Amino acid sequence: MDSKSTKQQIIIPPAIIKDAINNKVSLNESGLIVVIPAEASLKHYDLLTLYWKGKEGINKSYPKAITQQREGKNFTYQIPLKRLDNSPSLDIWYSFYQAGTTDIKTSPVTTVNIILPENRLKSINTRNLAIMMQSVTVLTTEKSMRLFMLKYILLLGSDA
Repeated sequence: MDSKSTKQQIIIPPAIIKDAINNKVSLNESGLIVVIPAEASLKHYDLLTLYWKGKEGINKSYPKAITQQREGKNFTYQIPLKRLDNSPSLDIWYSFYQAGTTDIKTSPVTTVNIILPENRLKSINTRNLAIMMQSVTVLTTEKSMRLFMLKYILLLGSDA
């Protein structure tokens, strides 16, 4: 038996979403708080990256170096509200590795359903309304232009 097969398999725990109940969380103005549990056994000099995936794709944090004071403890990361994409749900996971190595450890995915703050919903609806109005204006302008061109062509045709 070689030394690789006797190595103990490390189980990486999933991220915990602070204030989530039954995989649902209400966002506040500061964003979403994610806790990497102490059981992840982060060590001094580990580089931790948090990932989240919504309807607009995958986002990630900058790698965070684990300090000696944070070694083996819960690590809290706040995803700012402006970095979230108004998705109804997010998949969240993290990875870490010891600086200078290529042995990357990745957690299982945690899925959370998002309840947006009221003013964020108003902002989304206002933005969507503005986009819709812009589209209507463009369509109306194009339709008016086509009607004008048709009238102009008809007028030219009547002079011939």
